[in-house]
Amino acid sequence: MVSVSEDEQRLLRHCLIATADIQNSRPLDPKVGLFFRERVAELQKFKLESLAFMALEEFQEFQLLYDRIQDEQLRFAGPVLREFADSGPALLTQGLGKRHLFHGHCFGRRADLDIVLPRGTVATFREICKRHGFAEQTVTMDIEFAPVTEQAKKEALRRTSFEKVYALARNVKFDVDADTQEALPDHFYPLVKKGGDVLLIINIEPTLSYSPVVDFEAINPHTVPSPEGNIPDQPAGMMISALRFLRVIRVGQRGFKPKMLCEIAAMLAYEKTDWEKIDHLSRVFDLPAGAVLIRYVNALIDPNAEMPQDLSSLPPGVVDIFGTAALESQNLN
Repeated sequence: MVSVSEDEQRLLRHCLIATADIQNSRPLDPKVGLFFRERVAELQKFKLESLAFMALEEFQEFQLLYDRIQDEQLRFAGPVLREFADSGPALLTQGLGKRHLFHGHCFGRRADLDIVLPRGTVATFREICKRHGFAEQTVTMDIEFAPVTEQAKKEALRRTSFEKVYALARNVKFDVDADTQEALPDHFYPLVKKGGDVLLIINIEPTLSYSPVVDFEAINPHTVPSPEGNIPDQPAGMMISALRFLRVIRVGQRGFKPKMLCEIAAMLAYEKTDWEKIDHLSRVFDLPAGAVLIRYVNALIDPNAEMPQDLSSLPPGVVDIFGTAALESQNLN
């Protein structure tokens, strides 16, 4: 079970509210702004520093740097995606597939693109990547379990219908001026190597996030086009984020990972939610807890929404994560 402190619950509450405010172009609550200003390092640990970068003027140059790096990554990944378009469809589920949620900004630094493909086209996609300078890496599933138990391992393997993820990587050149690089706080992961390189990894997923029932064919009917490529529509995108978050809880993975919850909050704020479609996808994904989790997040950011009454489908520990946040959320709205 993931253990969450009261301070982490408070961080979650502020992050969810700020995510919805940024998406809706609302001014940030001054209390949240002060909280972010004092905890940029903690936000960075949870890969949520972009919330502070987008919300606070003094940090916006760092967000612009993140955006420039992702633009450069897209410049190298774009030809791969365009060439593959003649061979079959591809679906961007993370990173580039979510830039529309934050007015064109990337949400945190990313070194990888997660792409779901029909199983029969994986080999073709890999060959196209290699023609564009990507080196193949076969990465076996490596999940951090805390504690390491046979039951946790079996649960993870039960939800995995493939043994390996295919990753192809290359370094891409990126010019960043010395002043910008020097201005980055010491605790930040170095965005650009000394040689001016940025790592770009393309992850090919024949099945999504350890779920044997969620493959390309399951998601494809619930997609929409974007400038970068096909992405999940709002209900499917939220269900994918819920799946990733709940998988972390279910297998007892180390750490508190609120980023997927913020993704759900951003998508809820992006457009009106079709709750019937959410319930339908929870059946398609075989994930009844997904619909409950999405409703829970919605209640935290919308003062007019009701908390879900039946929590029995949620894994142990999820309610504890929301304990303080759920009680205090109305005070910020």
